[in-house]
Amino acid sequence: MEPIPCSPVMKHWRNRGVIMTNDGIPEDALRFILEEIESVLQLEALLLFLSDRQAVWSIKTVSKRLYIGAREAATLLSVMQKAGFLAEENGMYRYQPASAELGQTAERIAEMYQRHLVPISRLVHSKPKIQKFADAFRIRKDSKDD
Repeated sequence: MEPIPCSPVMKHWRNRGVIMTNDGIPEDALRFILEEIESVLQLEALLLFLSDRQAVWSIKTVSKRLYIGAREAATLLSVMQKAGFLAEENGMYRYQPASAELGQTAERIAEMYQRHLVPISRLVHSKPKIQKFADAFRIRKDSKDD
């Protein structure tokens, strides 16, 4: 596998230990995956919602379809809603990208994921968990101080 030529964005991620190779995945798709996709599970959920764009999904149904617990499904759906992929109404979720550009990119990523499952999965798994590390040092207000 040959390394991806270094643009500033790719250099940023490569310097943080993210492994990237040129497996036929365009740089803009790589950038989107690195910046917007938090987990392979999120990609799988995106595929689920894209499989039937008109469907409305409950947390319970998503948890069963993705073989995860209800709490994990609720968290996943909340993350995807905040990222602009989903709309929520009365505990039901549907695919509704926040912009046409996001929708087009999500569709491209879903197509690429089906063709490049292993390289994309590796890419997602190689992302550093910087946010989790930073959250460990976040100062939280103690409930006794309320």
